[in-house]
Amino acid sequence: MKFVLLPCLLAVSSIIGLASPPQYSPRKDIVTGLRSVTFDCLAVADFNSDGRPDFVVGDRRGGNIQVYLNEGGGNFSAPVITAQLDPTLTQAPLVVGDFDEDGKQDLIVSTFPIESGTYVEKAIFYSGNGDGTFTQRSIIPKVSWSFGATVADVNQDSHLDLISTSNPTNVALGDGHGAFSLQYYDAFHVGVRRFAVGDFNGDGVSEIAATIDVTLPSFAAVQLVGPTVPRAITVYRPYSPPGDIAAADFNGDGKLDLLLGGGANLPPGGGPSMATILLGNGDLTFPQRIFLQLPHASTFGTAYTAVADINNDQKPDVVVADSASNTLSIFLNDGTGTFPQTAPDFTADLPQFVGQLQTADFNGDGLPDIIVTNYQNQNVSIYFSQTAPTLSLTSSASSTFTGSSVSLTVSATSASKVPPTGTINLMDGATSLGQQALDASGTTTFSLSNLPVGQHSLTATYSGDANFIPATSPALTQSVNDIQVALPAASQTITAGGTATYQLAVTPTPGLTGSITITCSQLPSLATCDPLTLPINGQPATATLTVHTTAPVTRTSSTIHAAAFGLLSITLLPFCRRRSLRVLAITIALSATLFTAGCSGGSPSSSTKPPTVVSPGTPQGSTQFTITTAITLGGQTLTRTSLATLVVQ
Repeated sequence: MKFVLLPCLLAVSSIIGLASPPQYSPRKDIVTGLRSVTFDCLAVADFNSDGRPDFVVGDRRGGNIQVYLNEGGGNFSAPVITAQLDPTLTQAPLVVGDFDEDGKQDLIVSTFPIESGTYVEKAIFYSGNGDGTFTQRSIIPKVSWSFGATVADVNQDSHLDLISTSNPTNVALGDGHGAFSLQYYDAFHVGVRRFAVGDFNGDGVSEIAATIDVTLPSFAAVQLVGPTVPRAITVYRPYSPPGDIAAADFNGDGKLDLLLGGGANLPPGGGPSMATILLGNGDLTFPQRIFLQLPHASTFGTAYTAVADINNDQKPDVVVADSASNTLSIFLNDGTGTFPQTAPDFTADLPQFVGQLQTADFNGDGLPDIIVTNYQNQNVSIYFSQTAPTLSLTSSASSTFTGSSVSLTVSATSASKVPPTGTINLMDGATSLGQQALDASGTTTFSLSNLPVGQHSLTATYSGDANFIPATSPALTQSVNDIQVALPAASQTITAGGTATYQLAVTPTPGLTGSITITCSQLPSLATCDPLTLPINGQPATATLTVHTTAPVTRTSSTIHAAAFGLLSITLLPFCRRRSLRVLAITIALSATLFTAGCSGGSPSSSTKPPTVVSPGTPQGSTQFTITTAITLGGQTLTRTSLATLVVQ
């Protein structure tokens, strides 16, 4: 059997988080321009196969069929019109399904022709063209309905059938090619309003549950028929006439239950709006009844009901449109089916004269939206579900140095096919750092370079739009770091060849860890310093920088030569084997030594050469040099410089 979207959709999608209570946008009114949009003039389906649900509206007086194609994001096209070929046939109640199994959604529309002064039941089969338009294919005789019809595979031949409130009630059995044959259910009394189809006794065969309303309360009932139940059995007789009916397992016991909506607009025989759940035993009995607490209204009215998983917890919830109080109510199911809440989990104002209620995920956020019709002004009104998108805030570098630029990227994501729109406000605690619009992918990036030193708790707040409520991201800690270097004694005085030490006090930003390197430059010639590596852990630390200088070196040439000769003579002693030669060598060495002493102590008039400078050493004077302190973090390097003075005497 081809996939079909039934008139009352149970909108279920991928599981996403939703805060409780549910959130919905203010209603969006769509003016149809039709003359009579009354009961069962609305159906929902994907008419152009784009994966988004559209809706169709019929006019009981004008004969036109109008399809509103879903353009995404809660927007719809101008109506795509299919005109009735015979303008004498007024029509409106309709159902949707792929009856000819070509993959395109079709329509069956009920008409109300008068022939020779007599009302004649006829329905028209329209084959879908896949673009929101339809082609009239055939007339289905003896089929018509004023209130309700349901599409289901009644005879289990894998083809869609039509159950309608014709008099007597009949089933138009489809053959999968757009042709139908009739099977009557005369077991139902007159006054049938709506149907629900399901296996209520677990025998593998579906039964038909119907609501009966003949104005007088004593005749109001819920009845069941089926292959194993040839005669209708009454399973419930409410005080207020029942209208809407839907089947779902509300208490999770694997047995189908029933949801009823009803009441009457006017007495006699009427009553207040009612929404009731009948919990089934799986044997065609429904002994336990749950009455939902609708907002109080002083007038009579009707409650239109629908089943939808509002919060995606895989439990059927209840949506009620109450014409007495003009209130839209949502009751969330805790899984027990008892609905103990004394007030709805969500309410909104309804326009007066609501005549139909359905649900579908129009805005693609994975949650059901709510659509109602108005039989006074012929409007269609939609309440779009709103969820909070998931906001993520990421930094290009969670720890930076003062003066460095950092990029903060905000992404707003959801299960919706439509990305969030609107603006993001980047907050530093309670201070706004700027506001930017989300791009088409739901992302925006802030570039910051002026954050003060310290720890910053950053969040992104989202403004919300038609589909999403405001939201705030988890906090992101952004560290802006710095180091301060103090040089208490910036000047040191030494003699050439000595060393000078400089004490540095390093104060990092709390929490900053890493290794600091300390170097120096612009020292005087023949002076050096020892580079340092100082580990820090967010606490103040000290380091000692040592500067080395070089002493001057001089020499006298004669002294050096004589001494060298004497040393050479002594070196040769071991090689002199004769006693006479050893004596001679010793004599020469002593003579050279005495000669050296004499020359060095002679008068200025001596012929010895003046001393020769081998190395001048570090020059005397005052020199200002630079001490550089640096730390690298995440590819960024922060440097601090200090000026120091070295005085060489």
